[in-house]
Amino acid sequence: MGLGEEGWTVEFVDGMGNLRDAVRSMAAMLNRFNRCKVYIGVSDDGEVIGSGYGEAEVSEVESLIATSMNNRPHAEVSVHNVGEGCYILVDAEGYETPYSFDGWFYIRKCRPETSFGKVVNVWTETPTCSMKRHRTVRLP
Repeated sequence: MGLGEEGWTVEFVDGMGNLRDAVRSMAAMLNRFNRCKVYIGVSDDGEVIGSGYGEAEVSEVESLIATSMNNRPHAEVSVHNVGEGCYILVDAEGYETPYSFDGWFYIRKCRPETSFGKVVNVWTETPTCSMKRHRTVRLP
C-alpha cells in the first residue's frame, strides 16, 4: 500500500537510523508552513517498509524533538500497522517560528531534476538565509 508522495509538508524517512534527518525536515517544514507530517519507515516512493515499531521508538522520536529543537511544536507521534509492515507518523503543527534543529534554522525547498526522462521533485532542507549556528536558549 502506497502512502502517496512527498511534498511541501510531507516527508518520508526509511527508518529510525535517519531519525535526525526526519526531525531536521520537521523543523524546516514548520518554519515554512507551520505544519508537517513525517512518516518513518516509508520509502521515497511511499511504500511502507518499516517493521517492529512500538512505544520505545515513539519515545525516542519524542525525546529527540524535545532535546534538539528550540521550540517544541504540538506533535502527535503514533505507530500505524499496514499489512506486514508499520510506520511511525509524526503529525506536527507549530506557530512559534523559527524552529531550529541542533541550533540551525532550516527551511524546506524543492528542486526539480530530470531522472530517466521524467521530472521529479527533490526535497531539501537548507539553512535559512545562510544563518550561522545559533545557541539554543530554552525558556522554563
